[in-house]
Amino acid sequence: MTANARRLADFKKITIVAEAVLLEPIKREVIAAGASGLTVASVFGQGTRGLGATTLDGENVRIETIVEPGAAEALMARLAEKFFENYAVIAWMNDVKVMRSEKFAPSLKPKTR
Repeated sequence: MTANARRLADFKKITIVAEAVLLEPIKREVIAAGASGLTVASVFGQGTRGLGATTLDGENVRIETIVEPGAAEALMARLAEKFFENYAVIAWMNDVKVMRSEKFAPSLKPKTR
């Protein structure tokens, strides 16, 4: 195991819950912000507006990604600008420590000969 694989690195995990119809546009924003990947799950819940979406209203999705801190701030600002005013979308970020940091930041990938 390489030293980099054992070392913890500081990143941000962004979680977005949105109307499923926004999945593709949000995925594009996440990748454009520098994420190397994301995880998507179908979800439902209740928030400030009361009961969440029903089957007739459409599904919601939770999108999670891990990015470098600077990219996280930019992505959150972009999500707010493009989606918050007109759609049911929330987003938050948490500090996380990851192993194998090169999986989350292309600039950290080891150089090959």
